[in-house]
Amino acid sequence: MIVVHNVHGEPLAINGELIERVEGGNETHVTLVNGVRYIVSETVDEVVRLCRADRAEVRSMAQRLLALPLPPSDAVPSAEVGLHLVEQGQPPSGHEDVT
Repeated sequence: MIVVHNVHGEPLAINGELIERVEGGNETHVTLVNGVRYIVSETVDEVVRLCRADRAEVRSMAQRLLALPLPPSDAVPSAEVGLHLVEQGQPPSGHEDVT
């Protein structure tokens, strides 16, 4: 999300991935892919910079998450245990079979 400001100076968070175009002039218009338009106080260059910074932050966070060490192969998270039991036709512990 990027934070821009509407014409009244109030902050507005927009998903930068959903921006289709940004048009400048007397006012800066941000158009989303669904056609919704916002008039913001930031310039076109500022909106582009915010979108680039947001995208870089998302990619950086993804890289850090991918670099986390994996749990030992014999350690199975409880959600996976429950899924495995359900796949075998057994309800996970704490759940009744309602069939």
